[in-house]
Amino acid sequence: MDKIAVCGLAGKALGSACERRRKAVGEGGGRNHVRGAQTARVIRLLLLLGARRTGLTIAEMREALNVSHRTVYRDLELLAELDVPLTTDREAGRTVYQLLEHDRWKLGVPLGG
Repeated sequence: MDKIAVCGLAGKALGSACERRRKAVGEGGGRNHVRGAQTARVIRLLLLLGARRTGLTIAEMREALNVSHRTVYRDLELLAELDVPLTTDREAGRTVYQLLEHDRWKLGVPLGG
């Protein structure tokens, strides 16, 4: 499956970010384009954050997703591009990432509001 098709399949969830990336790199895709693996991982990250009202640290996200800390930061940047309401809090010397509107992101609850 080509990179543009992946954006097409994820259009409702990642529509605006996919459109911005398409314009930035052209219709042929590019190195920074949202790929299928990243799309699936970002959705898993969103579900993880939604499942933990108290939030997650980078280390916890890295371990749960089995990726590097840099990949977690890239995925968090993509969520920010998508206007996902994230906040950070410092607790006991560590940064915890949380969803601001936690109840909207639970499984089984429509994301549309």
